[in-house]
Amino acid sequence: MNLVRALATNMAIGTAGKVVTTLIGLLTIAVLTRHLGPTEFGYYRTVLTFVSFACILADLGLYFVVLREISRPDADVPRVLGAALLLRLLGTGSVLFASACVALLLPYDGVVQRGMFLGALMYTAYQGTELLAAVFQMRLRQGRYVFAEIAGMLLALVAMLGLAWVGAGFIPMLAATVVGTLITFLLTWRFARGLQPFRLTLDLPLWRTFVAAGLPLAASHALGIAILRGDILVLSLLRPADEVGIYGVPAKMFEITAALPFMFAGFMLPVLTAAAAGRDRAAFARSLSDALAAVLMYGLAVILVFAFSGREVIRLIAGEAFVAGAPALAVLAFAMACNGISSVLRFALVSLERPRAVLLSDALGFVVAALAYPVLISLHSLLGAALARLLAECALLAGMTFGLRRAGYAVGLPPQTAPAAMAAAVAIATSILLRRLEVHWSVDLTVPCIVFLGLLVLLGAVPRTVLEAITRGGQARAT
Repeated sequence: MNLVRALATNMAIGTAGKVVTTLIGLLTIAVLTRHLGPTEFGYYRTVLTFVSFACILADLGLYFVVLREISRPDADVPRVLGAALLLRLLGTGSVLFASACVALLLPYDGVVQRGMFLGALMYTAYQGTELLAAVFQMRLRQGRYVFAEIAGMLLALVAMLGLAWVGAGFIPMLAATVVGTLITFLLTWRFARGLQPFRLTLDLPLWRTFVAAGLPLAASHALGIAILRGDILVLSLLRPADEVGIYGVPAKMFEITAALPFMFAGFMLPVLTAAAAGRDRAAFARSLSDALAAVLMYGLAVILVFAFSGREVIRLIAGEAFVAGAPALAVLAFAMACNGISSVLRFALVSLERPRAVLLSDALGFVVAALAYPVLISLHSLLGAALARLLAECALLAGMTFGLRRAGYAVGLPPQTAPAAMAAAVAIATSILLRRLEVHWSVDLTVPCIVFLGLLVLLGAVPRTVLEAITRGGQARAT
C-alpha cells in the first residue's frame, strides 16, 4: 500500500471510528441520565470533571513530544516509548491520587469523594491510551486503535445496561466506566507492542528532555481544558448536584459538537500550510475564507438545532428530568458556533508558525472564564455557566482574530455568509411555522434541518475547495 492510500485509509478509519464512538457516547449518556437522574448524574459529571482538571498538572504535552520524537528517522523508538509511557503512568497516577486526597477536604458529598479515587484510576488509564495512540499514528494502523477504543466503550455500555437493570447507583456506574477504560488501555498496549516492541524504562535524562520540550504545549492544552471544563467544576462547588447533572447534558453536547469543526480544521491544515510555506498569500486567504464559510454554516446548523429545538434534543437523549437544561443549551449553541470558527483560526495560526499567538489567545479566554464562571454561576446557575462559556469562547475568537491580523491576514465575513444566513432564516421560519401547527417533535427537528441543507446546496454556498481538502489534501493530517 502506497503512502497516499495508507493516509486515505487511516483517515477514513479514524473518521468512521469517531462516528461510532460518538454514537456509543450518546447511548451511554442516555443510559446514565435516565437511570441515575439529575443528582447522581451530577455526581458522575463532578468526578470526571474534577479528575480531568487534575490531569492538567500531569499532562506535560507528552503525546505531541513522543509523536515528534518517534517520527524522526534516527529515533530510538523502543527507548522513547518505554520511558514516556512509564513517565505518563507514574506522573498521572501520583498526581491524580494526590488530587483525590485533596477532594476529601472539599465540600463534596462523601460518595463523590470516594468516586474521585475511581476517577483517578480511570484517567490514568486514559492518559496511557492517549500516549500509545502515537504508535498507531506513526505506523498508519488506526484500525487497531479504533477497535480498542470501541471495544472498551461497548463493554462499559453493556455493563451499565446490566447495572441499570438491577438498580445500581452512581459508584457502580462509574466503576463500569473505569473497567471499559482499562480494557481500552490494555488492548491498546498489546496492539502497540505488536507494531513496535518496547518495555517500560526508567530513563531520567530522557524524562528531563520530555518535560522541557512538552511544557509549552502543555500550557496551551491546560488553558483549553480549564475553559472547557471550568463551568462544571465551578458549578459543582457552588450549586447542588442535581443542577450539575442537568447542566452536564448541554455541556456534553458542547464537547461532542466541538470535536467536529476541530477535526475539519485539521483537514484544512495541509492546504493552509502549503499556501503559507509557498508564501502564496492569495491562496492562503482564499482557503481560509472557504474554511470559515464551512464552519459558519456548521455553526448556523448547530444554532438551528440546539437553540430552537433544544428541549426536544435533551428530551430525546436524557429524558424529561433534564429538560430544564434547554435554555443553557440554547446559549451554548452560540458558543459552539464561536468555537468552530476559533478552531479554524487556531490551525491557521499553526500553519503560519505563530504558536505564541495561540497561547496568548488561550490565556485571554482563560482569564475571561476564570472571572466569569464564579460570578455568573453564582447569579444565574446553569444559565450563568452557559453565558460564561459563551464569553470565554468570544474572547478566544477575538484573540485568534487579532493574532491573524498581526500576521498580516484580515479575518472578515466570507462571501457565503449571505446565502448561509438566508438559508438559516428560512429554516428558522419553517421551525416556527411547524410549532404553530403543533406537529410531532421529530418533524419539527428534522424538516428545518433538511430545508437548511437543501438551500445551502441550491444557493451554492458550500465552497469547492473545502470538499477537495476533505477528500484529498486533508488526509495528510493522519501523519
